[in-house]
Amino acid sequence: MLKWLRRGPPAAQGDAEGFVMGERPADASLPQEEETTPNGRQRHEDEAAPRRGTSSEDDRHASPDAAHQVLAALTSAFVHLGIGSVLGFSGVTLPELTNPVSPDLFLNTSQAALFSSVVNLGAAVGSTAAGAPQVWLGQRVMLLLTLPVSLAAWLLMAAAPKAWMVIAARALQGLTMGILAGSSNNYVVELAHTKFRGLLMAMLDVSRQLGYLLVYATGSTSLSWRQVARVCGVVTHLLPLLGLLCLPNSPRWLAAQGRLGEARVALKFFRGRRYNCDQEMADIAQTREEGRCSPRSQLQEMKEP
Repeated sequence: MLKWLRRGPPAAQGDAEGFVMGERPADASLPQEEETTPNGRQRHEDEAAPRRGTSSEDDRHASPDAAHQVLAALTSAFVHLGIGSVLGFSGVTLPELTNPVSPDLFLNTSQAALFSSVVNLGAAVGSTAAGAPQVWLGQRVMLLLTLPVSLAAWLLMAAAPKAWMVIAARALQGLTMGILAGSSNNYVVELAHTKFRGLLMAMLDVSRQLGYLLVYATGSTSLSWRQVARVCGVVTHLLPLLGLLCLPNSPRWLAAQGRLGEARVALKFFRGRRYNCDQEMADIAQTREEGRCSPRSQLQEMKEP
């Protein structure tokens, strides 16, 4: 018994031995010290610091630049400004042209009806006939070829001494309007990135409505109908002509012609220098290899309902 009391119970003996050896029992309620390493502080700082990518990684994930795309859309918007002016011109000028006491040109009832409606007939012919030349020449070239003819129609109407010449000039306006509308729309669709395409196409619609406002505002002044024709013709044609001379062709049209190098340069122009256009260019090249963007296939798709 004395020996047992001296030695104590096994647990107490173990505790005593622990205290003798300098070991402290673990206590769950006490906070445990974190393991540290000589470079532990530096390691945590490195993990907390933001990881910075290289410039090539930034370029790979950069968004396309909208500046040149907006410039091209504004150029096409001026084309639609002229289309709106053509459509609204008859409403401004017919009161003066049908005035029997006017010292200028006079149109009778039949001639006035033709003056208003022949532009729509010309637009139907122009939009139908422009399909094949647009595929072969491209939208930009079609615009550059048609805009001078449209300007000539405005100036011819402003200087026409006879009623039949005024009506013929209106028919020519309708013909060029049908060509310009389709070419400008397709040009913006093909060059625009999907991120901006809807906004840029809406810009064309707004500009066409502003064309009505332009011709109505000009016609409400003291200018004669001939002067209104000159103002509308010059304002809506010179700016898009100058703009198109500074812009490249559509990248997709260039790829359809097999000019892939020029297509890449044009795509880089519209997307910006920092944008990586490899994936988009690969999609365009794949579409070309599948034969869906060749001139022959595009003409065949025009025949389908």
